[in-house]
Amino acid sequence: MTDYGVEGTNAIPFVIDYNDGTKPIARAIYAITTEGYAACGGEMPVNATLAIGSIDYEDVIGTTTETVETVLHTDKKEGLLIFSCLARNLALGADALAEMETVSEKIQSSVPYHFSYSGGEICPVYTEDGNLVNRFHNNTFIACVF
Repeated sequence: MTDYGVEGTNAIPFVIDYNDGTKPIARAIYAITTEGYAACGGEMPVNATLAIGSIDYEDVIGTTTETVETVLHTDKKEGLLIFSCLARNLALGADALAEMETVSEKIQSSVPYHFSYSGGEICPVYTEDGNLVNRFHNNTFIACVF
């Protein structure tokens, strides 16, 4: 192991349940340090529950389609900022443009948008009492509607 990473670990979602009433979120391992510690794409809090997840082509296209269709049914949309985690793109294999093509086909010219890949996404989650808490996510597809 080196501090340069372990091949492919950033494409494996580690699902973190904060055990605070919010929905679980995904984290990626970006590298393994020379000491053997995992450098993750966000907080790995003490007393959280950790599970290993998976993501494949169908997951990526399915969640992209679902999110874009939800956004398109939003009233008063003037524009969209859309970000997808680069790890999702890795799950597409040789069809690397499939997620971008899905977004383009669904939106067509109905609203101006910008789509980009990122190495982590900030998106709010609801607490048990209905308050919003911003969380840094990995392996997600997010959209901001204007």
